[in-house]
Amino acid sequence: PAARREQLAAILADAEPYPYVIIGGDMNDVGVGETARARGYAWPTRRGPATSSLGRLDHIFFKGFAAPDSTAAGTVENVSGASDHLPVWAVAILR
Repeated sequence: PAARREQLAAILADAEPYPYVIIGGDMNDVGVGETARARGYAWPTRRGPATSSLGRLDHIFFKGFAAPDSTAAGTVENVSGASDHLPVWAVAILR
């Protein structure tokens, strides 16, 4: 988990000069989002069902966008075997 947080910290550092950022994917760590939150990112996919057999590992983070509310993010629970992870989605509003 520490290595995953370091990887995300490097991505966040690269994204620092940009006013609008969306980062998403398989983070391979249930708590990695705290790294993004500490840098001012919204974490709309923080809560929800497990996205893999190991827990909720797939997330989206926003910077510079507004998330309407907690109902504007979710998990697709039936992927008909297309992946070993469930995809997540979130709505972002350009400020």
